[in-house]
Amino acid sequence: MTDRNKTKPEINKFLLKATMEQIEQHPELWDQDVWLTDCGTKACFAGWASKLSGFKPVVIPASETPLGEIYVSAVNEDDVHVSDWAAEKLGLTSNEVDVLFDGSNSMGDLRRYVSALLDDKSILDEEEDTCCEYYIAEEDN
Repeated sequence: MTDRNKTKPEINKFLLKATMEQIEQHPELWDQDVWLTDCGTKACFAGWASKLSGFKPVVIPASETPLGEIYVSAVNEDDVHVSDWAAEKLGLTSNEVDVLFDGSNSMGDLRRYVSALLDDKSILDEEEDTCCEYYIAEEDN
């Protein structure tokens, strides 16, 4: 595993750790397949990082939706998507976002990626600029 390139944005380690702790302490409120659930109670890693850093999604009242249910949008009133908000607040590059925010990540994957980033290690394959084979080969804890 290589060190994370120092020319990249500085990782917000506090938010990275707080997001992982939120997911680990409340796995019932984590769903890596969705940015934010329609009711706004479940979220993926990016969704939780956004919520913990002040992201306010557009909420459409039930009276204004076809099915009569509240809808929580993945964008805020400035039309910033939850993934873009989280990437900026966490200090991630677009390639790191592709790895960390991937919908197929398990809890074990997230733990490994967060641990590497907290240790200033890269979660990318240097030659291919994609997810490290090391992480793919690891079994979930």
